Formats: sequence, C-alpha cells, structure tokens
Amino acid sequence: DFPGGAPGGSGAEAGDGGMGARTGHVLKTRFLASAAFDGVYHDAYRELYEKFYGSGTATKELKSIAAQARAAGGASKALDSAVTKLTKSVGDRAAALAKDKEVTG
Repeated sequence: DFPGGAPGGSGAEAGDGGMGARTGHVLKTRFLASAAFDGVYHDAYRELYEKFYGSGTATKELKSIAAQARAAGGASKALDSAVTKLTKSVGDRAAALAKDKEVTG
C-alpha cells in the first residue's frame, strides 16, 4: 500500500490482496467488469508484477532514490522514516503478490 494521501494510498478505495483489489476509478471498474479484457489484464498484471516486484526492481529503485536524496543533502529523520515505511510497503506488497497464483502464473 502507498502512504495515505498518495495515489492508491490508504483509505476507503485501497484494498489488500492481489489483482484488481484496488478500485475506485469508474473506467477501471468498467474495464475489470468486462470479461472481454480478462486475458489481457491478467497477462499485463503478471508482466508488471515480474518487472517491478518479482525481479526486485521496486526495492532496488527505492534504495537508489533514497541514496540520491541523501547525496543531494536531503538526509533527515523524516527521509529515513519515509524510506523505512515505503520499503516495508514494497516488501509487504511483493510478498502478498507472490502468494497469488493469478499473479505469479
């Protein structure tokens, strides 16, 4: 999950789980309701999962961005706290998705 206030963040629209758990946008809801797009959606979701979570890219990029922020003079307790929170969120999301057979194939 994303921190509150961020797109896809905590709140009534956020949900736990695998594919299609986050809803709230009318176009997304209509798209997901159409069986005609199931195969395309599942294939794209699996591809994105592997590209970002399964491969570890999301975690690596988060560490890289944090290092860049520190190198630019942004080192602070607030940055450390945000990085810790986001790292946990990314790890939790990756672990949850890894358990979902629709996501991992």
